[in-house]
Amino acid sequence: MAFEEELISLLTAVPPNGPGLVFGTDLFFGSGAELPSDDKIVSIIATAGPPEIRFQVGGFVRPGAQITARSKEYTDARDLAYNVIRALAGVRNRTVMGCWYREIYAVQEPFDQGLDEAERVQMVFNIVAVKNPS
Repeated sequence: MAFEEELISLLTAVPPNGPGLVFGTDLFFGSGAELPSDDKIVSIIATAGPPEIRFQVGGFVRPGAQITARSKEYTDARDLAYNVIRALAGVRNRTVMGCWYREIYAVQEPFDQGLDEAERVQMVFNIVAVKNPS
C-alpha cells in the first residue's frame, strides 16, 4: 500500500480510533483534488520527508505530508486540525494496512494560513511518518 492510502485509512476510522472522515466527502488527497465549497474539510498533500533511517540490514522510510483543515469558522478549523493530529500521533508501533509504523508525528502545531478561495480558514501542519517501506 502507498503512504497516502495508509493515511486515508487512519483518518476514515470511526471514533475513538480516528476522526471518522469520509474520503471524497470531507477528506481529499493530492494537489489536483477538486475541493467542494462545503464547510469542514481536510486535504492531504504528500511531501518529501527527512532521509530514511538505515541499519546494517533494512531501515525505515520517513514520508511526509502537509495537512490542511478548512472551515468557515476559525475554531472549527483549529479543532478539526487537532482531531487529525490526535488520530495520527496515536500511531506508535502499530501495523496499518499491512505496513509497520514506528510512529507518526506532527512537525509543528497547526498555523493559520489565511483564507482559501471559498473563504474558509485554513489551519495547516506537516507530519512525518517513520515506517517500514510499503
